[in-house]
Amino acid sequence: MCCLFGIVDYGRTLSMSQKEHILTVLSRECELRGVDATGIAYNGQEKLHIYKRPLPAHKMRFHVMPDTNIIMGHTRMTTQGSELKNRNNHPFRGKTFALAHNGIIENYLELKEFLMARGKKFQSETDTEAVANLIEYFYDMGLDFKAAVQKAVERVEGSYALGVLCQDYPDTIIRVKKDSPLI
Repeated sequence: MCCLFGIVDYGRTLSMSQKEHILTVLSRECELRGVDATGIAYNGQEKLHIYKRPLPAHKMRFHVMPDTNIIMGHTRMTTQGSELKNRNNHPFRGKTFALAHNGIIENYLELKEFLMARGKKFQSETDTEAVANLIEYFYDMGLDFKAAVQKAVERVEGSYALGVLCQDYPDTIIRVKKDSPLI
């Protein structure tokens, strides 16, 4: 299975190089749960940034913006969709958010069918994209972002851990856990 990890610099006391070092250590420790791809997402300079590659964590070099205080990361063990197609790797990008996932979404085909009938497009070959599109669907309906995540999670079946960052809430990370590890 994959692994989610992250940093929250509550006091904004860590330097950029300290954050990058911590990310390197955390991601390498998380390689135990996935060596096929590695990625991070963070808000910096009023923008959401995602950096992901089909590489094990020990081959990645992380760089973050100086004003970044929350960073979400993911190491992937491929179960659906080739890691060589970077669109299958995490974090996934929504219009204004990033989502990383560990676990199995048992009803993703049902969710995908529901969303495609409502005009949502799918680019990847993974179950994770169904959750990202579901969050976006509820957010587009006018729900507050946190409420959109909650509404989406209520429809998801399976065992999972999710990390979600939204550029509209740069100092917030949403974590949801149901039977899967979250570090």
